[in-house]
Amino acid sequence: GSFRPERITMSSLFGDCTNLTEQQILEATLKASLVDSDGDGDGDGSDEPKGVGGTAPDERADSADRPGMNRGLKNNGNTCFLNAVLQCLNHTGPLRDHIVSKLTGGGEVTRNLAFLLSEMNRQSQGITDPATFMSTLKEHLKKHKMDGLFDGNQQDSHELEVNLLAALEDEEPTGQVGGIADLLIGQTVSTIKCSECKNKRTVSDPSMHICVQIPKKSGCVTLEDCLQDFCKSEELKGGNKVECPNCQKKTEARKQIKVVCKQTVIIQLKR
Repeated sequence: GSFRPERITMSSLFGDCTNLTEQQILEATLKASLVDSDGDGDGDGSDEPKGVGGTAPDERADSADRPGMNRGLKNNGNTCFLNAVLQCLNHTGPLRDHIVSKLTGGGEVTRNLAFLLSEMNRQSQGITDPATFMSTLKEHLKKHKMDGLFDGNQQDSHELEVNLLAALEDEEPTGQVGGIADLLIGQTVSTIKCSECKNKRTVSDPSMHICVQIPKKSGCVTLEDCLQDFCKSEELKGGNKVECPNCQKKTEARKQIKVVCKQTVIIQLKR
């Protein structure tokens, strides 16, 4: 395929992969839905000591240089879908820093999110309650008839993330350089080559997201496997023949996908 992981900094809404291991990202996401009922910072509701500050001894040095890594979010009733997105945002450095920079100059949703992320990174353990931000976002989405995302039921994290980023974009000045779009929007470039005349044509689809299938294979499936499968060459024949402008008829062809992204890429795994 055309995906070259060594040329891309894989900072995504699954975490800043330049600093975190896959296990650490999973742990951070799991912490998103925990309520620390005993106040010891470990999110398990138990008073059993876990080492200094509620952190296991072998985790202390590793988490010390990652602000907010161990900071949980209160679950306000089936809001783990929101908390998971917030934890991923918090661990995507360039995106988090951009939002926090709007603490005093952004729109209402942006300012409230900037404050929440700042609170999450103010100390390394314990929990933060996202209720105020959730209320602000709900009011914003209500204007677009999307407030059903906070009806008390379980919801889809990806749908929430798409609407949240749209809300942040709406609040940015028109034509702003270095905004959400500059950080996230990449392109899926499809090259189609006719098998008869060898004519090539390219179609570019700008998007903030890459939606990939989880390939069926034995053993462990990695994120790189998913991306390689997404970018693999595909033969278009039979009912999938495409119109060739040069031959002026439908012909067999070969399709190749290439992902062109910026510093941060959002990857959705199809279920």
